[in-house]
Amino acid sequence: SRVPRTGKGGASHEGFREILGEEMRITKHAEERMGREGLQMDAAQTRRVKDAMTRLADRGAEQSLLLIDDLAMIVNVRNRTLVTVVSGERRGDGVFTDIDSAVIAD
Repeated sequence: SRVPRTGKGGASHEGFREILGEEMRITKHAEERMGREGLQMDAAQTRRVKDAMTRLADRGAEQSLLLIDDLAMIVNVRNRTLVTVVSGERRGDGVFTDIDSAVIAD
């Protein structure tokens, strides 16, 4: 499925933050990017992010690439923090550095 958009400058990242609750932090950079690109996630997608973070933590991952639908996210597993998010159409050359693992959150 595709990630819904609310349009440029939308406040959709607020819903993502509310769904994540206290279980995961979002950097200011990631929050601004989600707002600027109008990205939002529903409860099911956010649950998949949380599940992926748990699986990564169980395997000792630290800085990971998390792929969910058409989003790529860099997450700091130890701190349970969403560092940055990139939509599929803005991934550029698709090269991600400084990660030790990757997970596809189906």
